[in-house]
Amino acid sequence: MVTNLKALVVVLVLAGMTFHLAKPLALRFMTEELFKQRRNLWLLLTVAAFASPSFWIYAPIAAILVVKAARHEPNPVALFVLAATAVPPVMLAIPTIGIGALFDLSHQRLLALVLLLPVALQLWNKPRPGEHAGALRAIDIGVAGYLLVQMVVLLPHDSVTNILRRGLHFVLDYGLVYYVLSRAVTTRAALFETMACMVLSCAVLVLPSLFETMRSWLLYQGLGELWGKPDPFAWLFRGDSLRAQTSLGHSITFGFHMAIAFGMTLALARAIGSSKTAWVVGAWMWLGLIAAFSRAPWLAAGMAAVVCAALAPGGAANVKRLLMLAMVGGGLLMASPWGDDIMDVMPFIGTVDSTNVVYRQQLAATSWNLILKNPILGDPLVLRDMESLRQGQGIIDLVNAYASVALFNGLVGLTLFVMPLVVASFTAWRISQAKRDAELSDTLLGAALVASMMATLLHIATAGYDWLLWALLGLTTAYIALDRREVTPITPLSRRAPLPARAVMQTQGRARRAH
Repeated sequence: MVTNLKALVVVLVLAGMTFHLAKPLALRFMTEELFKQRRNLWLLLTVAAFASPSFWIYAPIAAILVVKAARHEPNPVALFVLAATAVPPVMLAIPTIGIGALFDLSHQRLLALVLLLPVALQLWNKPRPGEHAGALRAIDIGVAGYLLVQMVVLLPHDSVTNILRRGLHFVLDYGLVYYVLSRAVTTRAALFETMACMVLSCAVLVLPSLFETMRSWLLYQGLGELWGKPDPFAWLFRGDSLRAQTSLGHSITFGFHMAIAFGMTLALARAIGSSKTAWVVGAWMWLGLIAAFSRAPWLAAGMAAVVCAALAPGGAANVKRLLMLAMVGGGLLMASPWGDDIMDVMPFIGTVDSTNVVYRQQLAATSWNLILKNPILGDPLVLRDMESLRQGQGIIDLVNAYASVALFNGLVGLTLFVMPLVVASFTAWRISQAKRDAELSDTLLGAALVASMMATLLHIATAGYDWLLWALLGLTTAYIALDRREVTPITPLSRRAPLPARAVMQTQGRARRAH
């Protein structure tokens, strides 16, 4: 407990510094009152978690804090994406008497229940006006169909109770996130604000990640141990360096969030007309990416930067400048005293942890052979045929999300998983390019979201995914539904003075009633 309290002090000091530094930029997308309210909730949830000797003490305290904050929140999805990263995703079964486990609960699932579920009930059966009804329907069908397939394939192997429990887990982890974010964001300003909160949620974790790497101390790891769910595989190293994970539960997950935040930073900085902001905040995100020492997120960040640059106005020139910058920067790093160390940890060519490449090759070959045996709906018990891939840690690491989905849910499940991601990305790309010469804000929003989706599609080919995938899908779907919903062009954010909080709430309230 003493160690956790020391970790709490470190987290509060470092995160508090970042909130202070980020405030002037955050106020370009939200009012000062809302910034303070969201920041305070993040800090209070952090204090409650570290000070609670049990998750079941933390859970009711957190629920009260979130419900209280939600009463004064005009954009609940912005509050969700910021608060979701405050506490690690420690998963614990709800204690019951006389029956088996009810279902597992975590910080993120608690937020889904108390913050997103009430919004979802208000949005139920509410029409979504837009020009792209076919694309919106296809995305919804894909998400719902993927859930249905996961439950159907279990029917011959599990009880109805366990199948329903797994369905509930899917809904809490992903379904509610997608549903609410795709429907509750009804203005471009709210979409910009939500993306800004997503970037802020990652920015506040950069200093703690550097602390973890430099001091070889996982600040949040003690919470799982205190709450009775320690992670024996948390301490991961790349060479001699500890891979930071902060509150995201794994270094790859932390790196993935940082990569997406980096891509969004480029568009948000362009929206406020500040190239200096793009340089500073982009470099800040890369500090977190480096601390994660995860190579897949590095590739995803590069993908996000290239796609975002290509889709923004002046696309070809942007990409040329970006590639020149990467070449010059890479050359300088290789010529520096750290050049050999950097080369050793690079993807594909590095020598550090090169056995991971061999393992991925073996996984690909084995997975393909097993997929061919059950190509339609897969095999939920397929792990019994993959014992040869069990590592020294005692786990079979399915590092390719596409292969994992195809193994357990077949090509039908894989199609339903990929279809909404591809449809949303393609439709958002068409919209952003159609308005390339007319509406800068629309183009930048589309560029950021498409770049994030492309980076995600690349990343999950070498890793898994978490709720952020479905949040991005929800925001991209919201962007599609916004097309032609607002007939008045939005004023560039850099030319707008921040409105008082009450005026923003009244404006957004009128927008919701109008729809």
